[in-house]
Amino acid sequence: MQTEELIAPTQRNRYVPRKVAFSILGVGNTKGHDLINRGLIKAKKLDGKTIVELESVEAFLNSLPDARMAARAA
Repeated sequence: MQTEELIAPTQRNRYVPRKVAFSILGVGNTKGHDLINRGLIKAKKLDGKTIVELESVEAFLNSLPDARMAARAA
């Protein structure tokens, strides 16, 4: 299932399960939890499950520098 299918633009959730948030970021559990622990993305506990604030995921992505591709050697 694609991430876009989980989060339809017309009915966007404010919080998503951590696996969905980590998938959006393209990171695994270790890096995802590191981002939460460092306060770079916001998360809450709900019945023992971690849910992540989507707005904080978007803000984190927007704060990252643009990628620059190095010129390839011929």
